[in-house]
Amino acid sequence: MRLPKTKLAVLVLASLAAAQISRLAPAATVVFNNLSATTPYYQNAGNWLGTLANQYEITATTFTPSASGQLDELTLGLIYQSGANSVTLRLSPDSGGLPSAAIWQTSVPPAPAYGSLLSLTSIGGPTLNAGQLYWLEGIAPVTPATLHGWYTNNQGDMGPVIASGNYYANIQRFSLRVGVITVPEPATCSLTTVSVFGVAMIRRRRA
Repeated sequence: MRLPKTKLAVLVLASLAAAQISRLAPAATVVFNNLSATTPYYQNAGNWLGTLANQYEITATTFTPSASGQLDELTLGLIYQSGANSVTLRLSPDSGGLPSAAIWQTSVPPAPAYGSLLSLTSIGGPTLNAGQLYWLEGIAPVTPATLHGWYTNNQGDMGPVIASGNYYANIQRFSLRVGVITVPEPATCSLTTVSVFGVAMIRRRRA
């Protein structure tokens, strides 16, 4: 059975619109990753954050996203050692080689032991810009005295870090993967709009 041309056009445009809409669904994109794909995910070496021998310090690492998008995932080798089972992760753009004002932060339990990963998904955080250097700080509670460890990557990734309160311009960075929800390209959005509009106009003419 042959379909009338108007009905065939409606079906074609509807299929095209459905395909484009499905492509617009949010999809997480990894924009920075120095974790190994298999265990061990990171080196058996790193730095502490929190209180050690009555001295309190933070540890932080840098990353530069390869694409822009809304922060959606953070995965890192930050491990609980003692004290409170909590760590604050604070994100900020770089300013003059150091963290600036925070644009996002949250407090979560660290990973339980060496070899495991602290992973946050569906964050719904701020928009990260491709090519911008960002800092992610690990901050342990002051009270009770708490100690955690953040292990360095085993992929040879180098850059600025703050290691137990000490700044280094270019050494092994701490283990980290960053994912974002990318924004659909304008051309894709326009094509979807045209397709849906075309279906509506054909149906209106038939009515």
